[in-house]
Amino acid sequence: MNLAFIASLWTLTGHPPGREWPLERQFEAMADAGFDGVVGILTPRHATLAAQFGLKHLVGFVAARSASGAERAVRQQIHAGARSITVLLGNPQMPPALAAAAWAKLDALARRHGVSISLETHRDRCTETPEKIVAIAAAYRAATGRVLQLTFDFSHLAVARVLPLHRMSTVLPRSLIRRIEQLHLRPHNAHHAQLPARLRGRVTAETAAYLEAVTQFYRRWRSAVGREQRVLLVCPEVGPISSGYAVEGFDSPWADACFLKQQLQRLGRIVDADMRTPITPQRC
Repeated sequence: MNLAFIASLWTLTGHPPGREWPLERQFEAMADAGFDGVVGILTPRHATLAAQFGLKHLVGFVAARSASGAERAVRQQIHAGARSITVLLGNPQMPPALAAAAWAKLDALARRHGVSISLETHRDRCTETPEKIVAIAAAYRAATGRVLQLTFDFSHLAVARVLPLHRMSTVLPRSLIRRIEQLHLRPHNAHHAQLPARLRGRVTAETAAYLEAVTQFYRRWRSAVGREQRVLLVCPEVGPISSGYAVEGFDSPWADACFLKQQLQRLGRIVDADMRTPITPQRC
């Protein structure tokens, strides 16, 4: 599998507690941990540091309620040097046709600048349920002839709908699975709550179950893309304490993110080795 691992600036918020690293130290830590890139709200300073530390995947982040606000933010991320951008768009009341129309403009803007852009699955946005995602994709394809590109964060779909981990690889149709460019991974239960990757140095049973679900997703994504030379940007996106995701007793979010990156990389190699023989795509 052609995987690239991106670190989230959000995960490093407040790390270490009480003496947050300066930005240059954060980028040094990402490089030392073997990450290939970074995701966050970017500035030209981020682009400079990414080049300095050899992080070639520079991924911008946009969260906007309105189409006009999203367009302004996307332009800012392009100006900052983003080569890919993930977007949280609208609100749950935004009709799929309106979301598709807004996305068509954002996608056209990004393509004019040679930047890849993905609509993120996220709570409290136009993509908060699988049904809304599919409806937006259908409206977007009808209007443009193009297939919607996604950033897939399965945990957020569990806010509006209780979704057990075994549904991770089946909640979207094959046509959209193959168009996932970014995969944001945060160990969680069926209700979105963040789980520690390890407790007292031991991998928890819940994390083991989560990694098995990721393995099944890897298999489905690889089967869906077939012989295409697609790069899947994988982000072990562990929420910091300040966000309410991590709680007392967890390892540090950054330590968990680095540990998960190693596990996710290992699973990718296993899936790649298992699927080297010809595979027959399954019907969705």
